Amino acid sequence: MRRFTQNLVLALFGAVTSAITAAILVLVELKWGMVFYSHTIWGIIPLGAGGAGLAAASGYYFGSRLLNIRPGRDLVVGITAISAGTFFFIYWLKYVFMTVDGRQVSDGIRYWDFLNYTITHTALKFGIGAVFFDGSVNIGPGGGYLFAALQILGFAFGGYVIYMYLVRLPYCENCGLFFKDKGSQTRYFPDTNTATASTKEFLAKVDTKRFQDSIQTHAKTGAAKPSGQKMFKSSIELKRCDGCEKHYLHFGVKRWVNSKKWKNITEWNYSTYLMERVIVRP
Repeated sequence: MRRFTQNLVLALFGAVTSAITAAILVLVELKWGMVFYSHTIWGIIPLGAGGAGLAAASGYYFGSRLLNIRPGRDLVVGITAISAGTFFFIYWLKYVFMTVDGRQVSDGIRYWDFLNYTITHTALKFGIGAVFFDGSVNIGPGGGYLFAALQILGFAFGGYVIYMYLVRLPYCENCGLFFKDKGSQTRYFPDTNTATASTKEFLAKVDTKRFQDSIQTHAKTGAAKPSGQKMFKSSIELKRCDGCEKHYLHFGVKRWVNSKKWKNITEWNYSTYLMERVIVRP
């Protein structure tokens, strides 16, 4: 029941930002004629709806981080339902506020009739690259409902992306809380030999559970700031659970590639959970 309640709270956060996003989209459409959520790639990939879905899904992220709640699988159902609701809410807002020849559309037609007419008379522009053919093509009732389904999936996509990001963050299985940052430490190395020696020394000590000793040893190697000869960097990240004081320790090594970016050396990564209270200083 506790997990269900937490997911319900996160769903409410997502519903609020979804409603706000829908209102902004309709305002822009009715005032300036720009229908962002209908933009597609190749006529089938709902790029606009996906982007709008990401904005709408921001509520799941902020709610989760603000309340320190890790979303459960039940939230996926909520995301799907809210995404569908966002689609219908957008058309309801258009139905309420749209005018034709100075008259409210809602005065002359029922909402479901308006929605059905709008969907079955969907017209799209097609093109190759940035060149579009003249005019729009009415895709018919079947195509209209398929396009509507793709838009709902596009809205849901944003929610799924946020959900997958959140469930991959380190969290305490005992308390169901995210680990909070406690400290970090980074050291830079000019060549392979010094980076390898430092890494082996660190891993040898954590293998024997000497965690604080391994952190202090790492602090004495390399340079605390990057120089012109940087080739490798190793980092320690320490996080803590506010509920039970469990710690999460992550060690990673990256290499500077082609003077452009850092590339992770996955075989040198190390992560563990521990109840020992350790300290990491820059």
